[in-house]
Amino acid sequence: MNILAIQSTGKETSICLIFENELLSFKNEHNIKDRPDWNYFLSQVGIDKLCSLDDINLFVFGNVEASFTATRSVISFLKGICSALNKPLASYDNYESEIEIFDIAKHFYNIQTKLNLDLDEYKPENIIPEYKSENNFKKINE
Repeated sequence: MNILAIQSTGKETSICLIFENELLSFKNEHNIKDRPDWNYFLSQVGIDKLCSLDDINLFVFGNVEASFTATRSVISFLKGICSALNKPLASYDNYESEIEIFDIAKHFYNIQTKLNLDLDEYKPENIIPEYKSENNFKKINE
């Protein structure tokens, strides 16, 4: 089971690759409004050197409730890849944002190893992040 997982809190983005039972991870701090360079992150864990994106069996993102915009950036990136490659995409609800990306990747790796999940259930078009706390957005012109 080869897994690629990505999580961003807005100030920090991390990526983890589990490929052929090896775990490689990378984390980078950045300004809150900076968009991560996805090619740079992928190269830091060996994509295009160890393996290609097509070799990944499951893509995962950390759904960080405290980072609305950063999470959507990650989802948009992964949905595009998964849709193009016809690969499954899973979400890990990380309401505490203290869980490291390699723990999220290992979580799915262990579940898949023990339970042999039906990856067809993880269609990228079904991924819509939900948050347990209510949003307090102001409506314009009211």
